[in-house]
Amino acid sequence: MLNLHDFAKDKEIKRLAGMMLDLTYSSKKADTLRLTGKGTRELDGKPADLNYDTYDSPCLQSKWKSGLIEVRKGTRKLTLDFRK
Repeated sequence: MLNLHDFAKDKEIKRLAGMMLDLTYSSKKADTLRLTGKGTRELDGKPADLNYDTYDSPCLQSKWKSGLIEVRKGTRKLTLDFRK
């Protein structure tokens, strides 16, 4: 069983966890997109209706408004549960 302390030592997991809190992407040819771990989805500072998973990558997965985030690296997996 993997414990949280093992993940805390991993630099890649720390980097990914930081991205989960607030992610902003700006492009010279497109708009600015902002996503936060609290559910904010903005396009150029206005609420955006983005109909897809919050995180869907090899390392992070989360369905929109599920309250669950799954972090993976190799054979290790950590599920963060933010449901009340």
